[in-house]
Amino acid sequence: MSEIRCRRAAGFPLHVGCSDTLMQRVRTSGPRPRARDRRIWRESVPAASARKRLCAALGLLVLFLTAHVPLRAETPSPESATAEAGPAEIVFEAAYTGEIFGNTRGGLRRGVRYLDNLDLMLTVPSEVFGHHGGTLFGYILYNNKSTFSGPVVGDLQVVSNIDNEDNVRVFEAWYEQRFLADRAGVKLGLFDLNAEFDAIETAGLFLLSSHGIGAEFSQTGLNGPSIFPITSAGARLDFRLGPPLLLRFAAFDAVPGTRNKPRKTAIHLSDGEGALLVLEADTHPLPDLRLVVGLWTYTSKFEAVESGFDDTAPQMRSGNNGLYVFAEGPLLIAHDGGPERLDAWVRYGIADDHVNQLKRYFGGGLVYSGLFSQRPHDRLGLAVAVAENGGPFLRAAKAAGMAEEKREINFELTYRAPLADWLVVQPDVQYIINPGAHLALRNALAVGLRFEFGFRLF
Repeated sequence: MSEIRCRRAAGFPLHVGCSDTLMQRVRTSGPRPRARDRRIWRESVPAASARKRLCAALGLLVLFLTAHVPLRAETPSPESATAEAGPAEIVFEAAYTGEIFGNTRGGLRRGVRYLDNLDLMLTVPSEVFGHHGGTLFGYILYNNKSTFSGPVVGDLQVVSNIDNEDNVRVFEAWYEQRFLADRAGVKLGLFDLNAEFDAIETAGLFLLSSHGIGAEFSQTGLNGPSIFPITSAGARLDFRLGPPLLLRFAAFDAVPGTRNKPRKTAIHLSDGEGALLVLEADTHPLPDLRLVVGLWTYTSKFEAVESGFDDTAPQMRSGNNGLYVFAEGPLLIAHDGGPERLDAWVRYGIADDHVNQLKRYFGGGLVYSGLFSQRPHDRLGLAVAVAENGGPFLRAAKAAGMAEEKREINFELTYRAPLADWLVVQPDVQYIINPGAHLALRNALAVGLRFEFGFRLF
């Protein structure tokens, strides 16, 4: 299954031509919100045992599918028959994203930063080696050293989804095998959780990181979940139970990178780190309505959120888990076949606030396509994102003499305009209420301009 990285999620419809497929790549899993770091319990024997049992079960399932499931359906569909007839191609793509963001008021300080992101992606279908239904994928990521939210705005949710420290790393390296006429699949390797889980197509237009993956989810773990900019080793199973329902389950090493060098890509499986487990049901109760429910949990224990405010021995807690649900679909479609279309989405998520700063997150927005008849592929969007602190964090902060607001709210207005098959520009404005949920920071206004170049090299 090919994974053009415009949205890093297979199956999202395209709005423009083939070359713009690469250009529409909007990083879904932006930088992790700057919630307080957590130290995971290294002596988690129950977590280690659970992970060993899980890995053994996944390995047996993969072996069973490989041995007993025919890789090619006895009666292939017309789509699969067409795919089999076509020649297998090795695809190498490059995408460069650059943006200038300035904070015009409020936040930590006024300032301007230039951020950039380079993606190099290689897709090799298994047919090249004479094997049907597999995909080998490699992805190298580069970011410059400039950051915006941390030193300038001070917000929790991170204004730009390419905001990251200087790095060059292998971001993804995985193999996927499809079965049962593409109804089921197994993926193994280093990969981005957010390429498939908690991935909202309509929200992909926006630059705020929380519209890629909810802030209550991205804050979790010792070094975040397996998302941009650091991924961890994992295994993913999916199975389609008919057209309206797709189930996904994945298990990841709970700590991307390593403890001593958390910014470094590494596969480091340790008994004390445990696993992150994610289950998602992706449904279409109506032809134009997508409804998704996801559950996640860590098998290890974490420090209680109050432990960061004093020098006492940290209290360890289990049950670092959460839930998210979102719906998306069109509100308006032109009856004459024209480009006019209004899409909407809404998302809600919760996390355990005994070990995480944020208790809940709410996001939603509208995207209008075809505003101008002569520019049918342009899109205009308006969105809101609300990240809310949990009660234990607020009480601990108050006891420590820190003034904290209950929530941070972000409003974003953006316009995406493809100027050529290989070039897209996108002006963006964000108004942040209570940046970082700190009483001492004034509301901020960030203005930016993003441009993207994309090429298929072969």
